[in-house]
Amino acid sequence: GSIGSEKALALLADQARGALESAFFHRRVAAQELGNTGSEKGVSALKEVLEDPMKVMNKPVMSYDGQLLETVVEALGKIGSEEAVAVLIEHVRSPNGARYAGERAAKELGMIRSEKAVPALIEVLSYGESGGGGHKLWMRVGAAEALGKIGSEEAVEAL
Repeated sequence: GSIGSEKALALLADQARGALESAFFHRRVAAQELGNTGSEKGVSALKEVLEDPMKVMNKPVMSYDGQLLETVVEALGKIGSEEAVAVLIEHVRSPNGARYAGERAAKELGMIRSEKAVPALIEVLSYGESGGGGHKLWMRVGAAEALGKIGSEEAVEAL
């Protein structure tokens, strides 16, 4: 079937979740393809990966691939639905320790130009006030870029 068929979407969702294969490369490819379909049906599987990237085949693993989380965030940005935006906002607020995935989530929200994301992005700008090193700096950079792209009065005032 075609990549957007129900069966194909279900297989991609299972692969992204880690239900079929433990290799992170396969999970990244599946997440990327879910984003390429633009179908909102992939959002729940992508959200599961962000919430628990260490679960593979319903068992916890000892480490995860940060690139997997970045790919998932990019896929959600490509989908761009309200549900995908909500997941990205949630991830900006709590990026699960993935160094670049939180920054990428902020940037995706900027590319979507989601005004719903403005309060969360403004929260991220205050991260520097409590320390946190380079990770928080890059989150702030991503949030500032996103706010600039969104360009609403509230977003611009925060900058």
